[in-house]
Amino acid sequence: MRLASALVWAFATLWAPPGTDPESAESPCRLVLVERQIVQQNGRWLVRYKVRYEAAPGSAALDLSASDLAVDYEAWVSNSRSKPHTVPRKSHTRFALSESNSVQTTVISSSNDRQRCRERISLALSAGDRPLAEPTPAKTTFLPLRVPPGENFWVYLILDHDHFLHGTYDPLLGVRQFELRLGSCRLLDSIPLDAEQASSAPVINLSTPPKERLDPRQFRSAPDSLYLAADLPGYQYFRFDDLPVRYGTQFRLSFWYLIGLGTEGSCHVRVMEYQDTPNAWYRLDGGFDDQMTLQGRWQRFEQTFQSRDETTTMALDFRIVGANVGEMWIDDVELIPLYEEPVQQSEKHGVGKRTIGHKDDRVIRTAGGKLARDRP
Repeated sequence: MRLASALVWAFATLWAPPGTDPESAESPCRLVLVERQIVQQNGRWLVRYKVRYEAAPGSAALDLSASDLAVDYEAWVSNSRSKPHTVPRKSHTRFALSESNSVQTTVISSSNDRQRCRERISLALSAGDRPLAEPTPAKTTFLPLRVPPGENFWVYLILDHDHFLHGTYDPLLGVRQFELRLGSCRLLDSIPLDAEQASSAPVINLSTPPKERLDPRQFRSAPDSLYLAADLPGYQYFRFDDLPVRYGTQFRLSFWYLIGLGTEGSCHVRVMEYQDTPNAWYRLDGGFDDQMTLQGRWQRFEQTFQSRDETTTMALDFRIVGANVGEMWIDDVELIPLYEEPVQQSEKHGVGKRTIGHKDDRVIRTAGGKLARDRP
């Protein structure tokens, strides 16, 4: 399904004095909806409303404070990619910005933080013709807001999937019913967030070994390679920094290795998988530990494997074990996630290659809408 542009606005004349007809051209000020933009940022939805403050000549600026703003939100949300979310569940809240501009709702209730899921609803505002790339989360930084007559301001509705395993990658899907009160006015919108704009993927970025672990004497690709030596303290082993990875994903690990002639130790490559939760971490059974045996010439290693459905973090290491005689060089390391729709590129980065997953930042823009008076 595509994101449709169903938009229903209810606007009133803002700060109209008693007895003023809100549909009259003589109204001292009006709000006009210019457009709505919908952006998916991994597991987050960002909905931006561009509003213009139109006022009669000589009118005062529009001043918005926390006491003028309140939110009413309701939705049934799900996501077939996430096992806990295959069945729609209700998410709803009401809050005033005088209390907070961000509220968590419970989607799946559990005392176990590995199963619990919430949705965070946040609201922010800014002035100007261009929106903020990243709306500020603290209301004290954007309120009070003053908008001169004829100027634009932006309203940001941010919806975060707050789940340690699925929240980073899988947005909650479903039509949102959203009402924003601005003093005597209100915005009513039915937001069709029922399909992902793009699959979300983390950046896979292998860390660079320290200079003392790089050897310019041997390499597959200039100028150096990772060096391991069985007889040097601290050189028998090297582990890249832990990598955040998407759960249940197929990966391809590849590299070139050279084992010195006469090496007596056993040379290994190992991938380990972990689950990091807000309060603990767990070592999982996934990954593999393979031995490399060919000596005296460069040999390519490649293995495809599937991470577990609970994996959040992966570790990659090389080591020589079982003897204090031997050395090994590693070069051109690539760890590439094989997503359903891969969009990625690689660049040389020390002895490894930094693989970059690109996010699709497409924006759905919807113009139009109307202003109407708040009902008594």
